[in-house]
Amino acid sequence: MIIVGLDVCESSVVACSLTEKPAKPLDWFRENRSKIPILTANKEGIDQLIEMKPDYVVLEPTGVNYSRLWATWLDKANVPILWVGHAQLRGYRMGLKLPSKNDQADALALAVFAFDHLNDPEYFLRFEIFGIGATIRSLGLQLKHLNRVANPIVNRLRQNLAHEWPEMMNRNLEPTKNQEAPTMLRFICGEELSKRSYTIYSRSLTSTVGSGLSNFSLEHAKRLLNLENQQISIERLLCEHVYSDSFKAYNAVFDRFGFGRRIRGILLSYCYPFESFLNQNGNEIKEKVRSRNGKRGVRYRSLAAFKLSLGYGMVENSSGSAQGWILGGSKLCRIALWQWVFTRIEVKSKRLKNSIGEKLGRTIDLMKDGGTPAALARSRIAAKACQILFYELLSEFK
Repeated sequence: MIIVGLDVCESSVVACSLTEKPAKPLDWFRENRSKIPILTANKEGIDQLIEMKPDYVVLEPTGVNYSRLWATWLDKANVPILWVGHAQLRGYRMGLKLPSKNDQADALALAVFAFDHLNDPEYFLRFEIFGIGATIRSLGLQLKHLNRVANPIVNRLRQNLAHEWPEMMNRNLEPTKNQEAPTMLRFICGEELSKRSYTIYSRSLTSTVGSGLSNFSLEHAKRLLNLENQQISIERLLCEHVYSDSFKAYNAVFDRFGFGRRIRGILLSYCYPFESFLNQNGNEIKEKVRSRNGKRGVRYRSLAAFKLSLGYGMVENSSGSAQGWILGGSKLCRIALWQWVFTRIEVKSKRLKNSIGEKLGRTIDLMKDGGTPAALARSRIAAKACQILFYELLSEFK
């Protein structure tokens, strides 16, 4: 069997090919480091990778825009791809005592990790780089980027309006209920408005106590209007995908959590298809195990894999004699769920009016009253929400 660990760089990859797991990975690295090839992101480099004839290629889902090229050609060559979380790999590499910040060491660690866990699917991420899940994730990331670009422009425009048109400096710059760009921006940029709206803004600008709109503010308004129109267009496309019939069962569950459109898109991109977390009969995968002290227990493999995909799985972070566990999986999902807890669970006036909201709300209230830091409490509630979400989806799919 040939497994290739592929560490993706900006314009190249480091490809470590193994036919078996080295008995001592660190010694193997010291002896073979210079032999691990660097392949350039061009036809020659892709051909070299395919010519290695790998049975599996192992990647991290970081820098997805860079890894997409290689994943595309591997998919065309029918080579299976395994995805390993960044935090997961970091702890594993430290356990092997391989150097950090080293591309060859990362590539070797990926290949060795696959040999160790090839028959344990819960150790790998359910990461879809093609298909509807990838499309939804891409749209979500585009929205996040445009929102980040727009924020400083909004701030600067408001600062200018403070002395140019102070009556409107705090006017809402969110899209309208009809999903149109903000009316004030459209007025500044000379777009057609209803007679009533045009009259209101025109009279306000004519009688302002400020100095009047500068060309700088006008150009900023044009930039912001363009960004808003882009976001509205992407939102509509995201809505078409998220609320399509394909995701009817998912949305039935998401409704119980009060998830918004964007978080639904993010979650779908990492947990679709849900059946991939279950066995062939559509049941949860459980395994009876014995702990190191001989006690019997149950390992919930399906649940663990699901939580890892959504950013709340626990991965080992060991170095030398020190052993520990940290959160692993999608950081994007983790942030989205953390923000959901902050807005829909922690704030009592916005809390969900159902059993899920009551259960999670009661728990976070007790944690905060007991002195648990707010950020830690939110993280723990988000992890608990992942578990509830898994079993709600499991019930929906049975």
